[in-house]
Amino acid sequence: MFRHPVVIRITHWVNAVYLLVLLMSGLQIFNAHPALYWDSVSTFDTPLMAMSSTEADPPKGVTTVFVTASTRRAGSAPRSP
Repeated sequence: MFRHPVVIRITHWVNAVYLLVLLMSGLQIFNAHPALYWDSVSTFDTPLMAMSSTEADPPKGVTTVFVTASTRRAGSAPRSP
């Protein structure tokens, strides 16, 4: 059998756990403010990608990509805290 040494196997699983924690942390941040911005300026009117919901009954999720001020629809921009 070509098993890796114990140290390699342990560090592999430690890294896997750290990546999972990093992913969960990023998803919590995205859940708090569901919009991604490109460049050094965060203009709330034009995020690169945004996720929101409509006020209709039943509510629907809306995902917009490459939002510009002229193409933004009502209800598709992220809500300000």
